[in-house]
Amino acid sequence: MMSYREKMICSILLLITLTSCVSAGPLVVDVTQRSYQAEENHNVTLEWTFKTTTDGSLKSINIFCEMFTDLRPFTLFYLDEGVEVSKSQHERFAGRVQFDKDVLREGRLRLHMSRLRTNDSGDYQCGVSTGDGWNSRKCHLNVTAERVRPKPERDPSPTGSPSQPPTAPDPVSHPLEPDPVSHSLEPDPMVLVSQRSGVGGPKQRLKVSL
Repeated sequence: MMSYREKMICSILLLITLTSCVSAGPLVVDVTQRSYQAEENHNVTLEWTFKTTTDGSLKSINIFCEMFTDLRPFTLFYLDEGVEVSKSQHERFAGRVQFDKDVLREGRLRLHMSRLRTNDSGDYQCGVSTGDGWNSRKCHLNVTAERVRPKPERDPSPTGSPSQPPTAPDPVSHPLEPDPVSHSLEPDPMVLVSQRSGVGGPKQRLKVSL
């Protein structure tokens, strides 16, 4: 890894090189947003635009981007003749910054920053050098702490389904209990009927089938 002194020397030499590339007029560089707001552990895309009259070859494009804090600057991105120099990038941005190579020929620099941290807040400046000249522009990024979202309340019921109030019994008529009084012994299929024929007459048995 490059030391801080070596990185500062490289930054100064790069700025001198970019300044010496200025031709008849300065290159027009702008930002799509002057200020960005993002949340911790989320992603953000910083974008710069520049107008050029070259043939769109990446070899003629040199870009140097830095992050400025109250303490010191940090190298964010370095493109040398169309080739990214990842060794010059500060370790705090390692693996978290990618650029869109396809739109670079159109004069658009898009840097995708992932897994944001609160200490990523600061000013970001990118200097662009082409065959038409050199210029730079700055934007600001503010990263706030991740919000603690409330957890969903758990249902105390063992099944996990929403508890429901007890319901009244269904007013459906239930079968009546059998009445012990109404259940008498079934009659004997053979009923003997005594009949007298006259007074003191002999008894006759009549067989009645039910």
